[in-house]
Amino acid sequence: NIVAATPGYSGVIDSMVSTGGSRVIDLSLGGSGSAQLYTLLGSAGNGIVSGTLSGQINATSAPANENTECKIAGFTITGGNAMQGGGIYIDSACPTVEKNIITANNALQGGGIYCTDDSAIIRLNKIAGNQTPFGIGGAICAVNSSATVANNLIVDNFAYYGSGIMWFEGEPKIVNNTIACNSSTLNMFTCGIKVGSGQSTPFIRNNIIAFNDHGVGIYGLNELNPASFTYNNVFANQTGNYGGKLADQPSRNGNISVDPFFF
Repeated sequence: NIVAATPGYSGVIDSMVSTGGSRVIDLSLGGSGSAQLYTLLGSAGNGIVSGTLSGQINATSAPANENTECKIAGFTITGGNAMQGGGIYIDSACPTVEKNIITANNALQGGGIYCTDDSAIIRLNKIAGNQTPFGIGGAICAVNSSATVANNLIVDNFAYYGSGIMWFEGEPKIVNNTIACNSSTLNMFTCGIKVGSGQSTPFIRNNIIAFNDHGVGIYGLNELNPASFTYNNVFANQTGNYGGKLADQPSRNGNISVDPFFF
């Protein structure tokens, strides 16, 4: 079932949305100039509804028209196929995406989630089994984004390269995530986190980045401020733990490299 909230509606209604034969939930605000809040709540939200969203969720708006009270929560989001954001596409918006299972979606950029010009909160999700077999960012791809990515399980995603998180420009906060067992076709860049290019000032703290295949754990196109990369455990990534302009960090700023004992 697909459930969608209408503009200004405080509860949840169950209406089917079909576009061109593929089901898409479109949360565009359309620049009306007045605040409009959308909420999609599944079984992990407040129990009003539950279900599987088959297709892409498209969240776009003028930033002034939306805040993080707009939520996508409690769903299995699966079966999406798009150029960008197979599961969720966020453009110039700041929704909260929480407590979802985002799995088996496909795209050229951002198999699970694509976000740009945004400040979304992406937290407490399982992002697994998504892919960009001919592109980048198997789990998440972000461009000029200041999103917060926190407390997510990001595992078993696949990409041509960059199967975990690919971040180009912006000021992201990437904290308290487990990023593990992702794999890429190319091993020259990353399977865990790749950050940098242009004006990028990421804050990366207290993540486990381990056992990623065909790539390094974290790759920095730019040199990172040491204070912005702290208390991470980067361990046993196939091509190495660190790459690009990011030097090895164990014993620096609380970073370690020890077996997290997943298995």
